[in-house]
Amino acid sequence: MDYVKAFQPTCGFSPREAAQAQRVTIVGNEQGVSRDTENMLRLAGCVVERVAGRDGEETAALLKAVAQKNGSRSADRVSEI
Repeated sequence: MDYVKAFQPTCGFSPREAAQAQRVTIVGNEQGVSRDTENMLRLAGCVVERVAGRDGEETAALLKAVAQKNGSRSADRVSEI
């Protein structure tokens, strides 16, 4: 929720709709959104980032860290939780 409050992204579940965005953040591992879908979004011209921890709790912590520590939407800049 901290991530959503900080960046106010458009949230959805449709890869076709996501392909219309400039930037897409995939939350979770490949079981939820496949590598094929991630690659399709890149081919559509999206900047794609995946935020995935070992489990849901760690993924939530990563998103919270992005929102609170960085002021940037990039999880690449999170060095520690």
